[in-house]
Amino acid sequence: MKRVSLIPYVCGAGASTPGAEQGSLYCRAHGLSEKLATLGIDTVWAVDPDSHWNGPYGRLAHENIPERGSAERQEIVGWHLQTLAENVMAELNRGHRAVTLGGDHSMAAGSIAGAKAALGPDARLGLIWVDAHPDLHTYHTSASKALHGMPLGTLTGLDQTLAIGEQFGVTLKPEDIVYIGLRDIDDAERENARSLGLNLHTLEEIRERGVASVVQDAAIELSACCTHIILSIDVDGFDPDLAPATGTRVSNGLMYEEILPVLAGIVRTHSVPLIEIVEFNPTLPGAEKTFDLIVRMLGELLPR
Repeated sequence: MKRVSLIPYVCGAGASTPGAEQGSLYCRAHGLSEKLATLGIDTVWAVDPDSHWNGPYGRLAHENIPERGSAERQEIVGWHLQTLAENVMAELNRGHRAVTLGGDHSMAAGSIAGAKAALGPDARLGLIWVDAHPDLHTYHTSASKALHGMPLGTLTGLDQTLAIGEQFGVTLKPEDIVYIGLRDIDDAERENARSLGLNLHTLEEIRERGVASVVQDAAIELSACCTHIILSIDVDGFDPDLAPATGTRVSNGLMYEEILPVLAGIVRTHSVPLIEIVEFNPTLPGAEKTFDLIVRMLGELLPR
């Protein structure tokens, strides 16, 4: 059994709603590692979230957050992405499985870049993206300039807004991305998807075929061409009744039973070096309920 390294992303500067920077701090304070240990899962905090929160891009930066679209705001996110990528790379190189905890979804640009750097130039990464939103904007197509809507715009090579340097350069192939849970898609994201040849199937469309069946088929297709599969799970992919403490809630989301068992099966049968849980905002109502979902998710996803 691989040891699980919990890696925090103490940044909410990519989001429009403040508070996601508190996500990993809440998880640490409320005993996430200890709760997983009682389930027989060997976990360790690779980085203390408080060390980032008390640093120059932590508490002070978030209490005096620059306006969206500014170079100063992008600098905060860029520091956290660089640090996250380095930490993910280090833990994978130690032979651990990485679980990154956020934090807004800009973090995917750091998590995935760090994984690619560790896994090597011959690694081809498949991505299962559980989210209400495709996060496929670029800086120019985003009306809000919220950076958490841009990670896949960067990772697919549409632009370089969240790029963090040559060492962590990574471009995902559009055909290696599987979306599950989409319910809120901007016209500009649809156009970006068309330019990539990427299908943005909504949750309603997927439910007609059966969520579990769609995910299982996608995993089979990814495993045929990819060396590893990454799970990126935005809690807003779930129904707000299950995950209320998130900044971009969208109704009629995924239910636990229709998605988690099949994702757990993928982790058991494929190489899944990285799982990320994002957009937990404990400053919003329902923090305890959302945290319970995260514990339950990781308890099911992580092998004993």
